[in-house]
Amino acid sequence: MLKTGYQYDDGGRSGAGYKGLTYDCVTRAISIATDLGYQHVYDSLNEIISLERKKRLTAGKKSRYKKGTGSRTGVPDVVFGIFLNRLGWIKYSTSGGFGAVASARFNTFKFPRGRVIVGVRGHLCTVIDGVLRDTFDSSITHDYVTGKEVKDGRVIYSYWVHEK
Repeated sequence: MLKTGYQYDDGGRSGAGYKGLTYDCVTRAISIATDLGYQHVYDSLNEIISLERKKRLTAGKKSRYKKGTGSRTGVPDVVFGIFLNRLGWIKYSTSGGFGAVASARFNTFKFPRGRVIVGVRGHLCTVIDGVLRDTFDSSITHDYVTGKEVKDGRVIYSYWVHEK
């Protein structure tokens, strides 16, 4: 079984002057994986959210983003997908298609070498050469009934790799 290592990394968040708890995993993961500054990623994601919101409203559609959606409070998949695609990152799904159950588990998945952005349920993190870089060990999950750690770790739904 492949067990990833873990290293604490806030993606430059504290260096950018941010404090406290927040839901900025997308901003952190992208900052860590791309070596772009936290503030640059933060601002870029907020700009895409704003443009997508305006585009929908101009087309006479309701905005799909809740008020308060942003780099610190949660970034929709569509938004970080746009940003990562612009940077040359490609998304790979671990499931067999729409509606299929993803079977890849964090501690048994063979990650590609280099920098990988990993999507697990409700969270985005970065793995660099087999080492998870995040503010907590997000590879671990627990059985809801027993409370015990699940041997193979969290389910991986998708991952992003930079196209060279």
